[in-house]
Amino acid sequence: MELESSEVNGIVVLLIILATAVSIGLTIYLGNRFPGKRWLGILLSIIFTPWGQAYIEGSSRYIMALIIITMFSKVALGNYLLPFICSPLMMWLRFNKYKTRIPDQKEE
Repeated sequence: MELESSEVNGIVVLLIILATAVSIGLTIYLGNRFPGKRWLGILLSIIFTPWGQAYIEGSSRYIMALIIITMFSKVALGNYLLPFICSPLMMWLRFNKYKTRIPDQKEE
């Protein structure tokens, strides 16, 4: 049994959707389970760029910004290096901005 091109494309799309759902779900779960951990937020923003931004509430505009940065990076620069630099930087800035509003965050 050999798979046709359309079947392979369907499987790839399904795997991408599944991987995205798992990364968003895991990030939100860890954000609820271990809130206010700067190192965890930055690690998630590196691993799950841009979905790692969901670690802190109010992340939709940051996720959209990183998606735009990712598209620009691929088209203009030909690689995905820029999002991997911007995502942890955004997370670090968000922790500094919302330091007093993140629950259970201890001073580092």
